[in-house]
Amino acid sequence: MDIEPVVPPIDVLGSPWQPGPVGLRDVLREQRPGVVAVEDEHVVMDEGHEQVEDIPRLSGGLGHAHDALADVFATIEMARLVKEMQPRLYAYVFKNRQKKEVNAALDVVAQEPVLHVSMHYSAKKGCLGLVLPICLHPIQNNRIIVYNLSHDPSGWMNLGAQEIKNYINGKERVPLKVISTNNCPVLVTPKILSQMHRQKFELDINSCIEHAKLLQGNDVVKRNVEEAFKERRVSDETDPDLMIYAGDFFDSHDKRLMTMIRSTNPDDLGRLDLPFHDDRLPEMFFRYRARNFKETLGPQELNRWNAFRRRKFEKMEAMAKFNDNIQKAYAQIEENNIPNGVEVLSKLQEYVNQIDGSLMP
Repeated sequence: MDIEPVVPPIDVLGSPWQPGPVGLRDVLREQRPGVVAVEDEHVVMDEGHEQVEDIPRLSGGLGHAHDALADVFATIEMARLVKEMQPRLYAYVFKNRQKKEVNAALDVVAQEPVLHVSMHYSAKKGCLGLVLPICLHPIQNNRIIVYNLSHDPSGWMNLGAQEIKNYINGKERVPLKVISTNNCPVLVTPKILSQMHRQKFELDINSCIEHAKLLQGNDVVKRNVEEAFKERRVSDETDPDLMIYAGDFFDSHDKRLMTMIRSTNPDDLGRLDLPFHDDRLPEMFFRYRARNFKETLGPQELNRWNAFRRRKFEKMEAMAKFNDNIQKAYAQIEENNIPNGVEVLSKLQEYVNQIDGSLMP
């Protein structure tokens, strides 16, 4: 089943656009009394109204702020609200769920300034940034490096790649930003901004255009920025389950081997000797077998799997934490006289005891 992505409503609500008869802030005010603005990562309320706690209730009272499920429903409801009240805006932004649309807007060859709406920019600036696409990310294929044109690039554009890298990694940061093409970013032409909004958010379009001219077609800057972003993120993590961002995406060769694994009879998986390119995959393949087809493991493989599980539980201090938490749960059940609570916790305790027993060497 295909599930269409939802337009990021926080970014949309952070925009100053008024493309229809009803503005988005007016929509929020109408739906939730007290809402006066969208700033940073929360809805700002009039005096006398709750602030953070009111965000999820935009969805109709689905829980408290930071409750994961309530946040999901609230996000969906905010997107639905935008779609109902501003269908043209929703349709325009929703189109950017396609990577080709984002790549076209952030054309690294034409290098035209683009207005980027994102909560990563200051709310005082309207969550706006006029950016210039510089180059494709040299390592992460779905990302494009852009420059915030509100800043004069003359102070760094003549630096070498290593010096730019030092700026990026140091306290003094060059206003270079990475935009993911698969995150449905909000990108529009700067022409949509009225003079009133330019003044309100202190966005000097003329100076931004002058800054853009310094970078457009500058192949030296492009090469140096690419080189500066080539450095891989250093990670001390050695567990393949937790190393999803520790290397490149799996190549087509390894993806074909993964397809072969999924189509192989479980009893035959142990006989596969697969020439993976990625160093993470041999261990991931073994754990795939152990987690899904434990009965196919040989004696040595079973010992290896149980040793891994023991180390994992010991490192996390899982049993000690569980025993502490279940005692607190029993106390809450007794205090609140929760029906069937003791029975539920007893079954949970029995299940954990089974796991603990299986960890014995």
